[in-house]
Order: sequence, then structure tokens, then C-alpha cells
Amino acid sequence: MRRLVAAASAVALAAALVLPASAATFSWKVRAPFTLTVVDNVDDPQLRELLAGSVAEWSASVVDLVIGTVRTKGKTGPYVTVSDDVYPDSWSGLTSLSLERGYIKGATIRLNLSWLASSSVTFQQHVICQELGHALGLDHTDDPASCMAPNGDLAHPSAADFATLEAIYGR
Repeated sequence: MRRLVAAASAVALAAALVLPASAATFSWKVRAPFTLTVVDNVDDPQLRELLAGSVAEWSASVVDLVIGTVRTKGKTGPYVTVSDDVYPDSWSGLTSLSLERGYIKGATIRLNLSWLASSSVTFQQHVICQELGHALGLDHTDDPASCMAPNGDLAHPSAADFATLEAIYGR
């Protein structure tokens, strides 16, 4: 019985350390302005182009929040790693957050080619925009003008998304 409790505790602890971003809203332990590096490990040329566009949108519109894209594994400071692959699961994009003392210390975005390859460009943009939003600490929203709407088809962050980021990270 003790082993079962210990194993369950270990599983619960592991789940607490890496959670999908949609489980709750978390934040990086920083104040704006800060640089969040996006490590681009995306192989699909179209998804890579869409990722660069979405990074530019989040960077240009978020108050004093800069997201830089690098094509290298060398990481310094806060970073998000984005990769694509074929996964057998039924999801298009998945963001996992690594947490330390309740703050994001790293994020991994996985783009599922088995779902995205046959999807429209608008849907692909929506998924990338939403997963980057999760990596910034945003949760799903009911706002139909936001790419953070879980079943939406919008490919861009909304003014409300930027206001939320400003509230989280300040100036």
C-alpha cells in the first residue's frame, strides 16, 4: 500500500511540473520588457513561415514584449521550443509548460502534422497563434475575436489578448 501511495505521489508531482497550458493561466517570472526566444525546430516550410508570422504579430502588438526567433538549440533566458512531427493523437497543437515555484521556466509547443498537413492555412495559423499565446501564459477564451478561442478560426491575437498580457507582465 505504501508503494502505491508513493507511486501516486510521484505521478502527481510529475504532473504538477509539466502541465498543458490550457489547465490554468501561468506566467513567466519577469516584467515587461523581456525577450522570449522562440527556438524554431519546425521542419515543414509552410508551418515555419506561419510561425514566423505569428511570432511577429505577438511581438509587434504586445506591450514591450519581444519574441525573437532563432534556428538553434543554444538557448539563453526564457525560451519556447517549437517543433513539428507526426503524432498519432487527435490534437493539432499542444503546449506544455515547465513550471518552477508556480512560474513558467520553459515551454514546448508541438505541432501535429497528421492533423495540420491537410488543414487550411487559416486553421494552421490559428493553431500556431493559440499555442504561442499559451506559451505566453494565456488560457482559452470565449472571445470570438481571439485566436485563443478553442474552436475558432481566427489566426490573430486580439486587443483583449494584448490587454491580458499587459495586466500579467506590466510595463
